[in-house]
Amino acid sequence: MSAETQALLRAVLRLPAPQRAEFAAELLDSLDEGVAEDPEDPEDPEDPEDPEEACVRWLAEINRRAEGVDDGTAECESWDSVRERMSRRLGG
Repeated sequence: MSAETQALLRAVLRLPAPQRAEFAAELLDSLDEGVAEDPEDPEDPEDPEDPEEACVRWLAEINRRAEGVDDGTAECESWDSVRERMSRRLGG
């Protein structure tokens, strides 16, 4: 993670939980698109997907994964292992 990204993360983590959640939702939304768009830019094209439907699908996926953890069928991995794998993948 770059120094700039780490500084941004530290700043976001100091926000109250509702603002962090809103930030996270916007960040996740940008990943759905595959391209980071400026939500304040009126020139950006409208999202072709119904936002309510996307929310319903995300909630269903979250519930499916949580159930897998609860019932022991999910294959879990430690954060240290994930971070190491992603660092290798990203060349860091």
